[in-house]
Amino acid sequence: MERVIHRVVKVIDDGAQDIPTMGLDEARTHLFSEQQDALLAVRGSFAFAAGEDETVFMARSLDWPMRYFLAKEAVGPSMGG
Repeated sequence: MERVIHRVVKVIDDGAQDIPTMGLDEARTHLFSEQQDALLAVRGSFAFAAGEDETVFMARSLDWPMRYFLAKEAVGPSMGG
């Protein structure tokens, strides 16, 4: 059975991110890097997530709180209604 994340809902406005060294899209690509220290290149004040298939990565600077939850749909996350 193939399992995928149905959706990731962002509640933090992208405009609230303060990453002076790169754009937010570039910062998100660092989440998926093979290099363990790639995310250290992201400087500033931020909290963001990126998802791919059934994997979701999250990152934040120490000055941002980050809360999340997983919700299962009644018929399962990838079965549809």
